[in-house]
Amino acid sequence: MKINKYINMSNNLLKLYGDILIIRIDIVRKPIELLLQKNLFLFNDTPYDKLFRLQMICTLNNDIIILIEKNETINIYILNHFFINSKTELINVNISNNLTINTILNNTINKYGETLFYKYDINISNNCQEFILMILNSNNLNNDELQKFIKQFKESIFKKWPTIKNVSNLLTIIYSNIKIVSDK
Repeated sequence: MKINKYINMSNNLLKLYGDILIIRIDIVRKPIELLLQKNLFLFNDTPYDKLFRLQMICTLNNDIIILIEKNETINIYILNHFFINSKTELINVNISNNLTINTILNNTINKYGETLFYKYDINISNNCQEFILMILNSNNLNNDELQKFIKQFKESIFKKWPTIKNVSNLLTIIYSNIKIVSDK
């Protein structure tokens, strides 16, 4: 596994827990309204409730719960507390294979390549929703119900509000550079 592409915290978690069997996977979808309200407050008619942040939660057979998400970098965390509010939605992924976090990530890199896997861009096929879909597809876990739950129609939103796309990309680049520098 090419773990040198992850931030240090994610590398450390992959070394500790990456080869432990996954017993449950859930996909989380929640509006990104807080991020947008903090960073895009200039836009009064922005559709905060129509853009979602997607994450994958993997429960391991040692009861450790790991959250995987793709923002400006791929983040892998131990999930000690998870708060669900009225706008948070979860869907369970049916798993029947003996999968580990390292297995699902390696399968995804092998199928899609490092560029799509590691690089983030809200406009094209390497944003949070595409990242989750790539993981599901690479590990034969996707189905119509999951596809419908995950897939957002951001193109129509970005067409109506093009400034969201531009500001979001700028913020992503800035935050990614800050995170990489502070991780060293």
